[in-house]
Amino acid sequence: MGRVKLSVLVLTILVSAFLGACAETPDAKRARHLSRGDEYFGQGRYKDALIEYQNVLRFNASDSRAIERMGFAYHNLGDFRRAYPFLLKARQANPDDVNVTMKLAAIYLLAGKLDEARELAGGILEKDPNHLEALQVMAVAARRQNEIAEAAAGFEAARPVLEARAGYHISLAELSLKARDLTKAEAHLKEALNRDEKSVQTHLMLANLYRAKGDRDSALAEFKTAVAIEPVVGGARLNLVDFHAANRDFNAAKEVLKSSKESDGDYLATRRRLSELAFIEGKTDESLAILADVFKKAPTDVEGHLIRGRIYLTKRQTTEAIQEFQGVLKADSKQAQARYWLAIAYHQTGNIQQAKTELTQALELAPRMTDAAFLLAQMNLESANPAAAIESMEKIIAAQPKSLQAYLLLGTAQLSRQQPAAALQTFKKMQAIASKDPRPVHLTGIALQAVGQKAEAAKEFERALSMKPTFTDPLTALVGQAIGEGNTGLALERIRKQISVAGDSTRLQFLLGSTHQLRKENAQAEAAYAKALQLDQTFVPAYVALGQMYLAAQDDQKALARFEQALGVNGNDVVSRMMIAQIHLNRGDRDKAKESYEQILAAKPRFVPAANNLAWILAQNGDKERALQLATIAKEGSPDDPFVSDTLGWILHQRGVNERAWTLIKESAAKQPGNPEIQYHAGVLAQKMGQPELAKQHFQRVVASGNNYSNKDKAVKALSEIK
Repeated sequence: MGRVKLSVLVLTILVSAFLGACAETPDAKRARHLSRGDEYFGQGRYKDALIEYQNVLRFNASDSRAIERMGFAYHNLGDFRRAYPFLLKARQANPDDVNVTMKLAAIYLLAGKLDEARELAGGILEKDPNHLEALQVMAVAARRQNEIAEAAAGFEAARPVLEARAGYHISLAELSLKARDLTKAEAHLKEALNRDEKSVQTHLMLANLYRAKGDRDSALAEFKTAVAIEPVVGGARLNLVDFHAANRDFNAAKEVLKSSKESDGDYLATRRRLSELAFIEGKTDESLAILADVFKKAPTDVEGHLIRGRIYLTKRQTTEAIQEFQGVLKADSKQAQARYWLAIAYHQTGNIQQAKTELTQALELAPRMTDAAFLLAQMNLESANPAAAIESMEKIIAAQPKSLQAYLLLGTAQLSRQQPAAALQTFKKMQAIASKDPRPVHLTGIALQAVGQKAEAAKEFERALSMKPTFTDPLTALVGQAIGEGNTGLALERIRKQISVAGDSTRLQFLLGSTHQLRKENAQAEAAYAKALQLDQTFVPAYVALGQMYLAAQDDQKALARFEQALGVNGNDVVSRMMIAQIHLNRGDRDKAKESYEQILAAKPRFVPAANNLAWILAQNGDKERALQLATIAKEGSPDDPFVSDTLGWILHQRGVNERAWTLIKESAAKQPGNPEIQYHAGVLAQKMGQPELAKQHFQRVVASGNNYSNKDKAVKALSEIK
């Protein structure tokens, strides 16, 4: 009986509580969540606060306080992408809220939207010319000389009110640095220290100023002072590490990093940097081990996964690298760096189109990411789209008129698009920017060659060599010009002259060997290549050249040995693997040839020659599915190659798809009228398509060819059967 009474009592309490909860109005619930959100926000528990504010917005999607506080919470967590829409809404609701406006301006600065940041700060300064944070935004956003002068004038007008504050002088120093006045910048920074001697930011700026002046001792002293004050704030410790690393003092850099404790706010950052240093030193296994420790503490650490992906790229573990970068993008699809490195990984596999897609997306996320723009331009050149490269490089030059790489790619694209006169002007502008650099001079020579001014081109090549005697590119151009004019003796003489001036080098000996080989002076060529390898045993082109020379002399055993030596230096050398495969095919060993092609495709899945040749082998061995897959890949990569089209066409014929096969092989036969194999295939397909007279023409070409083609007897028989 007592238990029943107790149950009734409990039930009564629960029902009362439930009814009470049901009785709470939506406004009351909203107020309760808002109150909790404010409480958590005040305690710095921003993630908890966000949950409460989200609940508020479920009841009232336009609650101004919840919207503003969500923007602040995301901003304080460093998640500026999520903060932005809330801050934007908050400012639309209250344009005069200075705090919201300044946070929004800061996000614009981070995003590189400098004009938008200046506009917001300018609006605040119209009402309060002495607002330091708004003046600082103007200083950071200033790019052009008139903007720098305008920002400096604003600071001078506010001097009576603000000069007692260290931040005022720090911003003046920043403006002086932008105006390239290091002396004035140093004076401003010392004024800032007079007001706050423990300002980490000021000490770091002074350190970097001294680095710019070449005063390493003073720079080191300032970095150490900043670290002694507070190693984490402003990245002081990591700045000191970067200083040591830039001076190649990796041991000192590591000692600084090892001073970080697990309780320090920059602990994971220091571990990542330690991993990067090991990577720079070539200690990839050590670097991976450090990252494994990072992932134990932070499995989804984005920066760590980016580093690991780069390590895998270096180790040619492209599949693993792609997985790393894709994992980063799964966590944050707007990670521009991940898209950039993913593009490099795809490029490594030969998937140029996907690489270009990733770079395009990276540039949409980070328009000022010039490395991505340069790489995309290079890929556009590789894929025969120089117009796109020209357009992108002209935009970069407009924003960065002294970017040598942009001029280099622009001029190269103009040459590729048959615009040598434009390229000539581009390279001359490049010379004006870098008057002591021999590269623009050499490139000017290349452009002069293209417009037919060979004598003037030769003068530019000679001038480039006088600037840097060890620079072999202009010598190669001079030698090529002499050979093109049929004067190989002059070419040899010029190489020997340069050796006497610049001293012996691997590349000069290689050029000497190549010229002897062209003259069919194989003994001298062999000696020069051997000398090149004596100077540098890791110079792969010399091994390959020797291998090709031996192969031409039908000494496939010596050729094979040289190609294998090349692979001993660089296991991913595609030329050597292709040549080894060819040797095995010549010997009738298809299995070993297949193995070589498989190794190439493991590193470069879309490498057309390997895909095409392996497809042919597999088709003959009965693996028709994979043969078709590889032949299709080859066709996508090289759509106009008659040999690739013939391979795909013949594989389709074997599968009974004769109409499509005939289209491909007919085109191939037109491009290769003297190739008996392609002509035989065309004859067979013409018969299948009911065109006996055309088939007869193709078979006659097979019979008339001087080659010892294995199917010639079949062609003779086919001719006898055609009425």
